Amino acid sequence: MRVRTVLSVAILTGVALSARTPVSIAETNVVQYDCMTSGPETHQTVKVSVMLTMPTDAVPNQQMSIAWTGSYVDGASLKVPAAGLVAGAKLYVHAGISGHPGLTSATSDGSELGQIGVGETIPLPESVTLHTTSQDAGTATVRPGAINVGATENSPQIHCDPQGKDSLKADTLNIGGAGTSTSPSATPTPAASAAESDEADETASPMPAGGVATGGGGEAGLDGRVLVLGGLLLAAAAGTGLLFRRRHSPL
Repeated sequence: MRVRTVLSVAILTGVALSARTPVSIAETNVVQYDCMTSGPETHQTVKVSVMLTMPTDAVPNQQMSIAWTGSYVDGASLKVPAAGLVAGAKLYVHAGISGHPGLTSATSDGSELGQIGVGETIPLPESVTLHTTSQDAGTATVRPGAINVGATENSPQIHCDPQGKDSLKADTLNIGGAGTSTSPSATPTPAASAAESDEADETASPMPAGGVATGGGGEAGLDGRVLVLGGLLLAAAAGTGLLFRRRHSPL
């Protein structure tokens, strides 16, 4: 009974771990390349079996790595041209990326080739890492890209372009939502507090709290002016009456 229990726990644990471990499925393509050599211009047809392995932890604004593995097929290898290789020649491998804004390719750092004689095969690296960076999360489609040979990546002596690239099997690159965003955040406009609103109302009011009724000062309204005017008229009438009585009283 204990053996069955332990076995069941081990199986369930293995299933749980495998479910939680991210797995990347790599596609393998046999790619035919048209390779053009500059000065003088010559062409070679090369076949390479290429496998790309996508990262499982790619996030925006951080460099991600795509593993490239390749080997020649059917002896159709790239040869050193008649003029030989330029000094310091390296081999650069690319992957083409589509379907994601701002991402077009991933590139290797370049593999040193050393001294290779004319007509000899230019060796491919067994495995190399391609690098790229995305500013946004999302998914992208990745296929084998160009292979260049030269002193620099941007000025190749030999450029090999994959034929029928759109028909090649594609890998999916998933870029998670973590990382630092480059988009500026909107600054919220603070709303006026209740205290500020009350203060504004008090400042605009012609009569402070308490007003005339509590001796707080302020302007008298229409009713107050009428009362004052009436009082003045009564006082004037009383004064006129007293003066009239004094003039007509007997001496």
